[in-house]
Amino acid sequence: MEKPRRFRGVWIDEFEGQQFIPEGSDPPEWPRGDMRTPGAAELFEKARAARIWLDKSRVDLTPFRANRSKKMFVEFVGRKTKYTGSYGHMGMSGNTIIVDRMIALKSLE
Repeated sequence: MEKPRRFRGVWIDEFEGQQFIPEGSDPPEWPRGDMRTPGAAELFEKARAARIWLDKSRVDLTPFRANRSKKMFVEFVGRKTKYTGSYGHMGMSGNTIIVDRMIALKSLE
């Protein structure tokens, strides 16, 4: 894991499909259509590797519950994996961040 640092961005919490998009980043889109087409597997792997799963199991989100929706602005202190791997639900995220301290969590439209 990398050293703890402050993160800001958008957290999309759709249970098994959740992901964190750091402020200022533009993750690649998931490929659509037939995965057997040439280059589809490479596009899928690029998108999967860029996806970040938030491990929030060590923080109490109770104070933030009233503000929760599926898409939220989030600011927290956490530790990101150093190396790309298979994280989150069914390994569909290339990285994970362990949230050590939640600072802000606000619903977005």
